[in-house]
Amino acid sequence: MRGPSFQSRAVDVLVEPGKTADVGTITVQKGRTLGGIVVADGQPVANASVFAGRQVFGNGTSNAANFGPMGQSTKTTTTGADGTFSLAGFNDGDLALVAEQPDIGRSKALRIPTDLPGQDKLVLELQKFGALSGIMRANGKPAEGVFVSCQSTTAGGAIYAVASGPDGAFRYDKLAPDTYKLSATVGMPMTGMKFYSKEVVVVSNQEAKADLSVDPGAVTLDVTPVPKSGKLGVASVFVASGMIAAKTATDLGVRMAAAGAARRNGRSSATARRRRSPS
Repeated sequence: MRGPSFQSRAVDVLVEPGKTADVGTITVQKGRTLGGIVVADGQPVANASVFAGRQVFGNGTSNAANFGPMGQSTKTTTTGADGTFSLAGFNDGDLALVAEQPDIGRSKALRIPTDLPGQDKLVLELQKFGALSGIMRANGKPAEGVFVSCQSTTAGGAIYAVASGPDGAFRYDKLAPDTYKLSATVGMPMTGMKFYSKEVVVVSNQEAKADLSVDPGAVTLDVTPVPKSGKLGVASVFVASGMIAAKTATDLGVRMAAAGAARRNGRSSATARRRRSPS
């Protein structure tokens, strides 16, 4: 169950042939509200698009990308003549918030914890767009159709993705100025995915250049996830240098983005077999 001002609520129900299932009374709770103002050069911005959700997904030009089920929880609105906005109906948990206006620029993504004070008085500052482009290579040759994503290392939650072209080229036309983790994704979720990443700084009114290369490396790592109790279903296995501590999957994603150039990410049922380059 969901509504514009209420937290989403899921209820299990058994539907049998020839019978009408009665789910009884479903009680929903009022959700959180995010609100505030969008500004540029200290002035309110009308008709700016504001996006909020567990994660906000975009492409090379906009936050309004269609990523299927991954983007279904994202809410969006448009600022009024006075630059103000309001979005309601969010569940507890960290939220990503970002604004953009195609003729002006984009704000850096904000991460909004459940207990952050003043969630109805937020200020999103639009900054002039920067661009990012490069060439994706595999085995020294341009690679077509590789999924290339970038995510801020300073405030995770907004992810932008494009695919490399026939010449291996990829490009983001409109990004907020920030430091990004740029990653090429190879493989499939249930059989093993690998990320080849590097950090790049994007500046307003400039185009950053960063090439990516698929390098399988020479080291094999075998991982056997063990559940605390019960039977293991699906587990995600991450490999990164240094120490990373996180309490939730969302927090882990944010901290992995901030950790810099990562080597690998894997996903499997019970046993994960991954390869990584020497540190």
